[in-house]
Amino acid sequence: MKVHQFASLALLTSNMGTSLGNDMVSMANPCTMLKRITMLEDYHTEASIECELEDGGSLVPIEGLPADIEFESGISTFFSTDAAITKTSLILPSGSSNYIIDSTGTRRRKLSTTGDKSVLAVKIRCPDAETDFSLGSLRDSVFGSSSDVVNLKSQYSACSFGKLNVLEASPGTYDGVLEVAISTNASGEDNGTIRNAVTAELSDNYGITLSTYDHIMYCIPPGTSGGWIGYGYIGWHLTVYNNNWCTYPSIQMHEVGHNLRLAHTGVGSNEYSDQSGMMGYSYGQDEGPLMCFTGPKNWRLGWYNDRTQTINPLVTNFSGTLVGLSDYNISTPSQYVVLLIQGDSISSDYDYYVSFNRKSGVNSGTLAAGDQVLVHERPKGTGYANAYRRANMNAGGTYTIPSTDIFIEVLSIDLASSPATTSIRIVGITDTSSVPTESPSSGSSASPSSGPSASP
Repeated sequence: MKVHQFASLALLTSNMGTSLGNDMVSMANPCTMLKRITMLEDYHTEASIECELEDGGSLVPIEGLPADIEFESGISTFFSTDAAITKTSLILPSGSSNYIIDSTGTRRRKLSTTGDKSVLAVKIRCPDAETDFSLGSLRDSVFGSSSDVVNLKSQYSACSFGKLNVLEASPGTYDGVLEVAISTNASGEDNGTIRNAVTAELSDNYGITLSTYDHIMYCIPPGTSGGWIGYGYIGWHLTVYNNNWCTYPSIQMHEVGHNLRLAHTGVGSNEYSDQSGMMGYSYGQDEGPLMCFTGPKNWRLGWYNDRTQTINPLVTNFSGTLVGLSDYNISTPSQYVVLLIQGDSISSDYDYYVSFNRKSGVNSGTLAAGDQVLVHERPKGTGYANAYRRANMNAGGTYTIPSTDIFIEVLSIDLASSPATTSIRIVGITDTSSVPTESPSSGSSASPSSGPSASP
C-alpha cells in the first residue's frame, strides 16, 4: 500500500501542464471552483475559493481573483493560461483578467435535497496522531449503528420527515466508515495538506474519489495548525472536521447543509449567530441539540412544499395560521410552515420568510426564539446568500418590513392545540374598502404522510 503526503510536482506536471520552474507548473485543464466555509473556534467564519485539480482531486486555494467574483460552487470551472500551480495554491498574477469562468454546469451534478444519500466517514491516522475515537464509535456517531440516538442520519431523516435519508456508503464493504493512514505528521501542519494526502490515498489504494459518494466526511487528527473546528464546500461532496467535532450532530448537520447549498443564518450583523436553527452556531455535544433549520433554509430544502405559500400583501392582505415544522405531519393544508414575501413584489432588495419556531419534537432543542413567530430576511432570489433573523415575536408582536408600510402581526399563539398554531396577519393594503382580506389557497390538498418520530 502506498502512503501519500501531497501530490508531488512531478505528478502535477504530468496531469496539469509544463514546468515553469520554482516548483510551479502551468495550467493545462480547467479546475472545478469551490466555495469553502470554515468554522473557527472563536465562532467566526472564513470563506475562501478553492479549485479541484485534475491530479486525483487535490484542492488548492485560488489566489489573485477579485473578491467579488461570481461563480457557482461545485458547478463553475476556472481556466487561465496565466495561472501557475504550486504544491499549495493556484496563483493568478495580480491584475490579470485573462481567465475563463464557465458556469454551464456540464462537469458536475447538483446535490439534491431529497432522496437517499450515500455517506462515507473517513477516520484519518497520521504517524504522530489519530482521532480520539474508534472506527466503530465514528460509525455510531454518524449513522446510529449502536447506541447513539442523535446523529447525522437520525436528524436529517426526522427533520425531513423521511424525505432525505442518510445511508452507509458501500454496505458490506465499508459500512459507511473507513480508516486511512498517511505519512504526514499532523502536528503544526495545515489541514489542507492532510486533506489532500488522504484524497490521494483514497484514489490510489481504494479507487474512491471525492465524488464517488454523495457525501464524504474527513475526520482529521488533533494538532493541525489554526483554530478551526470544521468546514464544508458549497454544493459539493466534502466536509472536513477537526478531531472529535466529526462526531457531533450539530456540526455534521451544518457542514452537510453547506453541501446542500445552505448558507448561514445570523442575527443583527453576525452572520453566524442565529441559534434557532442548525445553520447558526454548532455545539460540542454528542446527543443534541434536537434542532432543524429556519424558514429560508426550509424553503430551499423543499421538505414542506405543500405547507408553504408565496404571498403579495400589496395585492391581498394575508390572514392565516402557521404551524411549526415539527408538526408538519399532523397539519392541514391551510396551516403553513413557511410564508414567503418576495422582494420583487414589494420593491425591496430582500425576500422575507415568516415561520413559527415550535419548540417540540424534532425541534425541541432549538436554542433561541422557541415558540415564537420568526421573520428572516435574505437577499432576494435563489442564489447562495446568508439570511438574518430580523424579528421573533410573541402574541401581540408586530414587525414592519423596512422602507415599506407592510407589517406582520401575531394575533395569537395556541400551544395547547394539536398541532400548536399561531394566527397571524400580513397587511400591505390599509384601505380595504374595495379589497377584502383573505387567505391564499394552498398549493396542495393532500395531507403529508407521517414521517419518522423525533429522537428523544
